[in-house]
Amino acid sequence: MAQSPGRKLFLAKGKRNAAEKDRSWEESDPIGLGTWIENRFPVAEEEQQFLRVVRALKRWKTEKFKKDGNNAPSGIGLTVAAGMWFSPLLTRDEFSKKTTFDDLGAMRSFVALLINKFHTVGSNEDGAALYRLSVNIPVAPGKDIFTRMTDGQMTTFRERLIQLRDRLDEVAKEADPVDACKLMRKEFGEEFPVPDKDETGQPRGRAISTGGTSA
Repeated sequence: MAQSPGRKLFLAKGKRNAAEKDRSWEESDPIGLGTWIENRFPVAEEEQQFLRVVRALKRWKTEKFKKDGNNAPSGIGLTVAAGMWFSPLLTRDEFSKKTTFDDLGAMRSFVALLINKFHTVGSNEDGAALYRLSVNIPVAPGKDIFTRMTDGQMTTFRERLIQLRDRLDEVAKEADPVDACKLMRKEFGEEFPVPDKDETGQPRGRAISTGGTSA
């Protein structure tokens, strides 16, 4: 990586020890990307929900693609996609000055929207459709952040997002918060918290949808 006099960053492209003609420098702006993400949700409560959902999706990615290595979608790709298309889902009670967050609903809506952003790009040898998702970085170099993934890998990504969406639908219908959290573990791993039966006296536990906070 090199830095120009104008303080822009450039990443080396090409394989190690490749010929000069096969190497190049590509502009990169990680600071600008960080600033763009930070400014997407100027309301603190909306930003907090955005960050919670992004962290959850990164955990989901780690769990569901742990055998895929570099074939998995990148965490920054999920973050940028959420920065573009995530919509906070919360309600404010002006009388009590409390805000209630529906993290489950917000995540489900974003995942469903993300699935709809995929487009067909042909079919494989068996005739099954192949899909791609394009997410252009909002700063330099402005390229598709998922470009390194093959059509097959992108199609698998979409299939697992569909499984996640369907699981979140199951969770939303489950009245018992303990059973709901156990369903979440199937997508987010054994580290997802499951409350004790004795601690749950309401239809939805805190691990699924956070309660009211001071506005």
